[in-house]
Amino acid sequence: MPVNAPAQKGTAGGIATAGAAAAQQAHQAGVRPAIVILIVLVTLALAVGGWFAWRWHQRRRQLTLE
Repeated sequence: MPVNAPAQKGTAGGIATAGAAAAQQAHQAGVRPAIVILIVLVTLALAVGGWFAWRWHQRRRQLTLE
């Protein structure tokens, strides 16, 4: 089964988009810059984790179909 590249990128992209929106709203609400940076770092960690989880899932599916 081929890896679904658009879905893989969409997983990380969706997380990144949500995190960017949260950081922007926090900034506009007057939250301290350290909190905004923390939101961005957590978002980055979740996006990378989501990408790796999707990749692991796809590889596992490929191995079970072989």
